[in-house]
Amino acid sequence: MRDLTEVMNDENMHPRGSLQWIDHPALGRVVLPHSPLVFEGTERPPIEPSWPLGADNAAIFGTWLGHAQRELQKYRTTGVI
Repeated sequence: MRDLTEVMNDENMHPRGSLQWIDHPALGRVVLPHSPLVFEGTERPPIEPSWPLGADNAAIFGTWLGHAQRELQKYRTTGVI
């Protein structure tokens, strides 16, 4: 059985694009699996790290749910979001 280090550094998976190294702002350099879907004539988009927790709060609560900016500020100061 192969250990995790061997798998993450697999010499076949990286050239095929199945695994990709990225620089994550919180975790440093990490390897992530890429989508197995490959379409002829197109390149896979690069993997990007997830946004930090709460990065979309203004869009979700404001745009999608219709809360006013003053409500969002109240939610932030009271620790709701």
